[in-house]
Amino acid sequence: MKTKPRQKKNGDEIQKTETPQKVDLNTISKEDKITHSFKQQLNKQKNKYEAQLAERNREFEELKGRLEKLENPEKYKEKFRNDFENDDKYIDYLVEQRMNKMFREKDEETRKQKAIEAQRRERTNKISERINKCFATDEEKQDYLTTVQQAFDQGLEELIDKEGFVSEYIQNSENGPRLLYELATNADLVKTVFSQADPMSRIMELKLYEREMAKNKGQKKTSPVVNPNMVIGKPGISTNKTSDIFSNDADLKSFIRKR
Repeated sequence: MKTKPRQKKNGDEIQKTETPQKVDLNTISKEDKITHSFKQQLNKQKNKYEAQLAERNREFEELKGRLEKLENPEKYKEKFRNDFENDDKYIDYLVEQRMNKMFREKDEETRKQKAIEAQRRERTNKISERINKCFATDEEKQDYLTTVQQAFDQGLEELIDKEGFVSEYIQNSENGPRLLYELATNADLVKTVFSQADPMSRIMELKLYEREMAKNKGQKKTSPVVNPNMVIGKPGISTNKTSDIFSNDADLKSFIRKR
């Protein structure tokens, strides 16, 4: 599961969700909102095109190398001791070949790292955009980060990681941060989703809950969300400190251990 609120101990950057600009959209003018949105989209497109350009450059260099080998087969044909006048020249050749191989491997590693970094930036920006969309104020964002991380530490992260389809669905959903928050604060939702017998049923429960969240958007935060199958709580951010259900709910802790 990669849609995490902060960095894990193993250094996975995705879990450290950084918000490039802490802007409370409720306190700025319509024109500033448009400017802020434009800058976010511009940065997103820039990172996307940088990644594409890096990949095209790699492909170009690879094709260039292949063409060079086709045009100069003798230059790249493997040579042996009999191809040289003496041992010194043969040794020089072997050293040069080894050094060239090291440089190629280093260049390839650098290219891979740059591609990974570009993908990380794109994912981080996407997560930040979704968090800003789901949580309007800095207070709500901080509540989200703290609450979800607490739940992760108590077993929610491992529970989601075991369910590849659920993890992927949350990562790809525009409401991913909100779903994580709901799972972190709603024990009944956790049990309802993860007690389903198959992956598709678990995802369907999340879809149904998303649908109910959309219906209840704009209503008071105390309004309960009703799942077609059962009442599983309320979506919304409380202005008070969120209860740590994963530490305090013995039944939920037992449910997680059995998974």
